[in-house]
Amino acid sequence: PAATPMRGVTTQLYMVPGDSTRQIVVNHYD
Repeated sequence: PAATPMRGVTTQLYMVPGDSTRQIVVNHYD
């Protein structure tokens, strides 16, 4: 499921080294 961008929230996707099927989603609330 794709993340829904919200106002004031920046979503960053981090690829996990060695695992191309896994992503870490970090939300920054401004």
